[in-house]
Amino acid sequence: MKALIKIFAIIPIALFLIAAYSIFFAPHEPAFNAPDKAAVVARLNHLYTVAAYSIVWAIQLGYVAYLGLKNSAQKQEAVRASRSLR
Repeated sequence: MKALIKIFAIIPIALFLIAAYSIFFAPHEPAFNAPDKAAVVARLNHLYTVAAYSIVWAIQLGYVAYLGLKNSAQKQEAVRASRSLR
């Protein structure tokens, strides 16, 4: 269970890096009369869509990891409390 929580804690970081890579290394928009403007704009649209989905999944998986870590901490606290009552 702890390994799964650690994986869910690492995946959002990787997804944010993918989004940052997609945004920062995207090509510049070409001039208005450029012959290959449609191809470049289609690529930009795809890169920004990938970045948006990566950010959304990073937020969701980060929240799942947060809930898992919080749940495991509460379980450990309950075990400690039950041991101290004995």
